Amino acid sequence: MKFIKDEHYKITLWILEILATLGFIYLIVYFVNAYSNYEILENVPYDFKKGGDNNYLSPNEKGDALGGVLNPIIGIVAILVTYLAFYIQYIANRQVQNQFKIQQFESQFYEMLRIHKDNVNEMYLTSKDGENFNGRYVLESIYYELIFCFNTCRSIVEANYKRQNHNESNLKTDKSILNFVYSIWFHGAQYINNEKFDFLQVECFKKLKNLQNEKNLHEDIKHQILKGNQSRVAHYYRHLFQTVKFVANQDEDFISYENKRKYLRILRAQLSNYEQALLFFNWFSDFGYKWEEANNLGNKFFTDYRIIHNLYPALILKMFDLDAFKSDRKEKNRGNDSIFEYQDWGY
Repeated sequence: MKFIKDEHYKITLWILEILATLGFIYLIVYFVNAYSNYEILENVPYDFKKGGDNNYLSPNEKGDALGGVLNPIIGIVAILVTYLAFYIQYIANRQVQNQFKIQQFESQFYEMLRIHKDNVNEMYLTSKDGENFNGRYVLESIYYELIFCFNTCRSIVEANYKRQNHNESNLKTDKSILNFVYSIWFHGAQYINNEKFDFLQVECFKKLKNLQNEKNLHEDIKHQILKGNQSRVAHYYRHLFQTVKFVANQDEDFISYENKRKYLRILRAQLSNYEQALLFFNWFSDFGYKWEEANNLGNKFFTDYRIIHNLYPALILKMFDLDAFKSDRKEKNRGNDSIFEYQDWGY
């Protein structure tokens, strides 16, 4: 922010211009009034030395007359210029302080970004063949695990619906199915207490347990399913949430909305499409409901800050209408600021 654009500086400059103009007008009016009908500084003011023979001022008297008129004006202007110099220095100091705060903010942001990348790189799984793999391959594999479990359970629910027993189960919608499956996927089958399951939940759980040791469930599932992913994604989600919150909650007098979007765009560039889909499932399953809250005062990280901007319907099996996400916040001077990039494709 340049101090020339500072509102207070503009007001001060405006006042200074007005005073200078008034002083100049005062000077003209004084001489016109004092030396009317005479040549300025050559003749005495009207009625001066009245009755005298000499109507001309001496050099000393000319200097005194000019000094008496100009000294107050010059003094006032000098005071204002001195004030303005101090004020400009104050603005410059404030700029330095603001720049220091920005450096502190960026230092913390990029450190959090580094930790996020470390969290991803430290993830690992053991494949069905006994080999370890890590990083984003882990996130891709567990994404397909969740999709497989969801599809398996949904097919059971649909078959039951055809038998007209659908209303007897808690598994009635895609959201309820995802909530059920996500809990198993997150905690692991060994930690799930199925004593309170209804008949459809029991059927889904048994089906998944029977498939747990199968090796060819899906070409992109490289590990044994239902072992739980809490140890991999819990701290990953927490840290990612805190990073987004750290940027989004900055005072907009300090970091503008447009600059917040710029920083979060850098963060989003580190997220693969599978990671963004997992973030969506974390929210949609109600485990991570704070990513996007319904009330007006709640977090709007998906909509206002476009954290899952690269998501598209097929990636989440169209279980949720992404077009239902709405936001009134747009970046200035940005013609098309859609929440999801697929909306720009004519998808």
